Amino acid sequence: MVGSHLMRDCAIFGLLGPQMQLSTNFDFLTVHDAKLAQLASRAEDYFQDDPVTAIIKLRQFAELMAKLVADGSRGGGNAGHPAA
Repeated sequence: MVGSHLMRDCAIFGLLGPQMQLSTNFDFLTVHDAKLAQLASRAEDYFQDDPVTAIIKLRQFAELMAKLVADGSRGGGNAGHPAA
């Protein structure tokens, strides 16, 4: 199906925009980084219908998580955390 491939490609590059309802299962991540919650939610959305896209979203999630951890360990203080 050409349409499903277009949807998948748009999803991979984050082009679907706000019309996709994000899961609330990952809202707790927004205090660290809103993009983490978005990527986790998108992976959950795609895991049954498009596992390849789900894996891509999980990889993006892992890369962002690693970046945030690395930034925090370099003396970035509370990188990704709201100011106290």
